[in-house]
Amino acid sequence: MQEHLSRGEGDIADLISLNNQRGREHGVPGYTVYRNLPLCNIAPKVNSFDDLKKAGFDPEDIKNLKKVYTHVEDIDLFTGGKFVTKKRALFERRRES
Repeated sequence: MQEHLSRGEGDIADLISLNNQRGREHGVPGYTVYRNLPLCNIAPKVNSFDDLKKAGFDPEDIKNLKKVYTHVEDIDLFTGGKFVTKKRALFERRRES
């Protein structure tokens, strides 16, 4: 896949940044918008970077996210989703039930 990401000589893009940019161009809401939807049934709700820790995010990951995003609401859907493991998502759903 990486071989097909070049947009010209000396320009190699990465898939995550391309997905984030596509999402922004199409007006896809951020990670917290989807996570907090009642339909998703995921607890706890995330409205701050501190809430990410309560949601099971690694403190080092939160630190790195803070370097890139000013507000937790700015986290792109694709990026936020990359931090959610299947095991964590299942645990969160069971905990809320």
